[in-house]
Amino acid sequence: MASATPGKITRLLARARQGDKAAEQQLLELLQPELDKIASRILSREYHGSSLETHDLVSELYLKLRLDATDFNDRVHFKSYAARLMHHCLIDRARRRIRRGPRENLEDIQNGLVDEGSQRVTARAYELARLGELVNELNRLDARAAQVVVFKQGGMTNEEIAEALGVSLVTVKRTWKSARAFLLSKLG
Repeated sequence: MASATPGKITRLLARARQGDKAAEQQLLELLQPELDKIASRILSREYHGSSLETHDLVSELYLKLRLDATDFNDRVHFKSYAARLMHHCLIDRARRRIRRGPRENLEDIQNGLVDEGSQRVTARAYELARLGELVNELNRLDARAAQVVVFKQGGMTNEEIAEALGVSLVTVKRTWKSARAFLLSKLG
């Protein structure tokens, strides 16, 4: 997004919101490299070893993205929206994998009866589904902390999170530290 000025993105968001399909297409082309980078970073961290690719995650995001129905204020607001969508896409995908019943079960995984690649993906699906539950629990206790977790998982920097939430960088760091401690205590 370095080649696009924040003002240009904000103007395109406003035009897309008014139903301008050309502006929407231009905006998606401008944001594609950034969304690819975010998705790649998320997948390397969250779904390492799976068949899910950057293109798959960004495509799933596009299917859920409603530029004309959401009132974006600026680039950071859009990015926070995209981060939330990516978080939900990953959690939903993990839940679907668990629901459809992986060929292996958790007991087989723990006993080492499943190949390593499949084992990692299934175990990560269970972890992500659990993370989704914990973020919901955290949201009931501290909504800001839950947002920070979602934004972090969505690839946003501390600076972007601070801007999106309208708080200081110190507050984001402190909130992340406490949210991370909560998650780690629950995950064991």
